[in-house]
Amino acid sequence: GTLSPTISQGEYSRLFERDGFGVASDTEYLSRGAWKESGAQFGTFGNFNYDFESFYRTDPGQRPNNDIEQRQLSIAIKEQITPQDTLFGYVQQYEAESGDLAQYYDQNVASPTRHDKETQEPIAVIGWHHDWAPGMHTLFLAARLDDTFSFTNFTEPSLLMGRPDGPGGVPFLALVEPITMNEFFTNRLEIYSAELQQIWEQPSHDTILGARFQYGHFNTGVLQNNPSANVVSFFPPPPDPSSQQDFTSLFRRISLYGYHQWQIFDPLQLIGGVTYDRITFPENFRTAPLSGNETTRQQISPKAGLIWTPAKDTAVRFAYTRSLSGASLDQSYQLEPSQVAGFIQSYRSIIPESIAGANSGAQFETYDLSLEQKFSTGTYLSLSGEILDSTVHRVIGAFDYLSDELPFPTPSGTREHLDYQEQTIQFTANQLLGKEWALGARYRISKAVLHDDFPDVPDNLLFANLSITPRQRTQGILNQLDLTAIYNHPSGFFAEGEALWFGQSNDGYTPAEPGDNFWQFNLLAGYRSPRRKMEATIGLLNIAGQDYQLNPLNIYNELPRTRTVAARLQFNF
Repeated sequence: GTLSPTISQGEYSRLFERDGFGVASDTEYLSRGAWKESGAQFGTFGNFNYDFESFYRTDPGQRPNNDIEQRQLSIAIKEQITPQDTLFGYVQQYEAESGDLAQYYDQNVASPTRHDKETQEPIAVIGWHHDWAPGMHTLFLAARLDDTFSFTNFTEPSLLMGRPDGPGGVPFLALVEPITMNEFFTNRLEIYSAELQQIWEQPSHDTILGARFQYGHFNTGVLQNNPSANVVSFFPPPPDPSSQQDFTSLFRRISLYGYHQWQIFDPLQLIGGVTYDRITFPENFRTAPLSGNETTRQQISPKAGLIWTPAKDTAVRFAYTRSLSGASLDQSYQLEPSQVAGFIQSYRSIIPESIAGANSGAQFETYDLSLEQKFSTGTYLSLSGEILDSTVHRVIGAFDYLSDELPFPTPSGTREHLDYQEQTIQFTANQLLGKEWALGARYRISKAVLHDDFPDVPDNLLFANLSITPRQRTQGILNQLDLTAIYNHPSGFFAEGEALWFGQSNDGYTPAEPGDNFWQFNLLAGYRSPRRKMEATIGLLNIAGQDYQLNPLNIYNELPRTRTVAARLQFNF
């Protein structure tokens, strides 16, 4: 079959592929000047498949310095060498440049000077599958991950921690001052990954055992100068930098896992598993000043789930998982199951990165429950609940100013503990009306709470800026309602109307962030050719031009902030 995800994830793909070449394209345009193009040229010839993919995206963004440009090329090949052996190869090259892409409650606090650049040249993956006998499979996956990320920002935040001498001449923490710096940052990682997995399939039992080993290095450098005016007299005068660092740090991860599925009887399947992870990574390679130290985390993570189908059109699913995140791209290439009972367990991050940035060695715990019901009237209902927990113990960069001992502040760091929980309930209802109409409604409410603790900072300090507090609890409650009506005509014409409502309330912020309450309306129309070889769509998004203020503590997809024309063209031959 076709290797291309552009085809396999489409609304229609052929059940049996004939030998030959194929081409597919998907082009999107937004009237603010955003373009997105993904294309594939692929082929199937006997036991050999190949797929060449390209992706390009450019978007000026919806505020100053919110632009992004991405380019990606990849090629995948698969060859069935013998009836029992299949070889897979994949190579990817990626480039991206952008401004400040983080989400903010107030768009005016975004950085006007930040510029990011990332390259992956290249990522290479090779895989092998051996079929020993019916139901007995061995999989092997090896990868070389190469990623270089750099940014410049003339207003990058940091901390100055004043430590004058106390009684007995011992320095003590007397002041924590938020500051900004000109920062020039570069990080390159090179990681090698190998994973071996064994699968046994039996009529009522399926077992998966596997082991993954990863090894590599992070090379990180940073230059900081031109501190903010309130502290400029504390740092060395130009041209001397405030800080210049260059570190090479070890990365190593060992993962051992086992999963078992037991079909007790036709309506009930139980799923259990356990993973052991031990990961060594740089203590702080993201927020300057950096640390040359390394830290190690290890965890035993149980997994449990069930799928119960008490009736033909009824399904109940439950899952509980614990897991330990990696440090970067290392967690994106694996054979270990990424879902339990259909629920995701392999997150790169649960705390929104717009709030806490990227993290390493985060501990995750998830609870998921879903009830799905289909009726003979063409009605589909589902009710689900989810709890996502994430705990992060990290070190962030800071300058120590021992005013009675040293003339200038020295690079250092301080501990920060983050504890995040998001509780979500979602209800979905869809109704088919004849052969041409479909109606849908989805309501989702999520409550997100973040505890942010600086354990090294006492409560009795006089802070120069209230944006830094040693212990803080923030909360966001977000309601989302999505109403849709879809019309499909046998000729290929289709139309869709959508009404979106968002209501949010926030607590614990200084200054206050009261939230927002707003509607957005979208209209789309288009045409599908016979056999869906081509599809063209045009629409008007955010018809009323409704802007909004949403706190990114609750995860949400970015919406148009002004009235936007959208057009899309897809074809597959």
